Amino acid sequence: MSKYQLQVVFDRKDRTYRFNEEVSGKVVLDTRAQLTCRKIWIDYGWRTHGKGNQDKGVGSPLNLLSEAAQLRSGERREYPFRFRTPSGPATYHGHILNVDWYVTAHAHLDIPFRPNIKNEQDFLLGISMSKDELSSRPQDARIKLPADPDIQPGNPPKDPFLPKIFGGLGILLFLVAFFSSSLRYYAFSLLLGLFVAYLIYSYVFPAILRANWKRKFEINDLRITPAELYPGDRVTCRLQFQTKRKIYLDHFAATLSAEEVAISEGGSDRSEFKHVAYKQSYVKSYKENLIAGRLISFDCVLPVLPGAPATFVSSHNDIKWSVKVKISFNRWPGWEKTIPITVLRR
Repeated sequence: MSKYQLQVVFDRKDRTYRFNEEVSGKVVLDTRAQLTCRKIWIDYGWRTHGKGNQDKGVGSPLNLLSEAAQLRSGERREYPFRFRTPSGPATYHGHILNVDWYVTAHAHLDIPFRPNIKNEQDFLLGISMSKDELSSRPQDARIKLPADPDIQPGNPPKDPFLPKIFGGLGILLFLVAFFSSSLRYYAFSLLLGLFVAYLIYSYVFPAILRANWKRKFEINDLRITPAELYPGDRVTCRLQFQTKRKIYLDHFAATLSAEEVAISEGGSDRSEFKHVAYKQSYVKSYKENLIAGRLISFDCVLPVLPGAPATFVSSHNDIKWSVKVKISFNRWPGWEKTIPITVLRR
């Protein structure tokens, strides 16, 4: 049996607190042998765990015992503590990322081999629900739409044009590399073809798209408001553009999403993991030819439902919120823009 036992006990049994609220409790030291305790202190902070490297933030330590104290066998000492919680980050339990808060008690004893002992307990910060409720929150939440029959919730249809272009381009470059070189230079030609394909994909094709968009239409107004909001609020998206030439407009789409990002680094290895933690998509179908000079406006409201995660940014782990607006045309890749927003916790 151990000669000592150190415990952190919270005054609030559910250990759930809001931002800027006082946390109180006590550190309990039980002894089963006579010993000397020279110092007791606590520290508190948050840590991430999941698929990414661990990030953490630690508050200032609080001294509970600064002078040496003699403890008899069977004696129990209690040292109260209290501190005010910061304004974030909130406790979060996701798919590839978790953020947890802890209070850690430390004691320095006059015993051989292990003079410093500690005990750690977690608490919940910035949430008003249990861990089970957090883990079961909706991944693709939907609500009833306004009385506009043209706007329908759902995922925007995928544009099959881009895979056809790049698939055909890859096959063409492979055939050119194969038939234009002997077996001796086949590997070099293949690598050259892949490099050319990369240049076309990264630079040439985007330049063609930008030039085509500027000739066909002009964006007059794009607003995502508000830029900062809370769960339970709504994001308003407004897009207005004017055509310069005749164009077939297929549909508009606006997608509000929160994405977990975790980065794992070690030596020269680096892996990045992503998971969509929240998503709302609205689509408005047009399916019509627009004449030059036509002014088109698109408005929608995207909800951030209660229980949605808050924005979180650290060195290797993030929760990023954004609104992606896309205009889709027939037989040509669409125009899209992604605008970041911030979701806060009260």
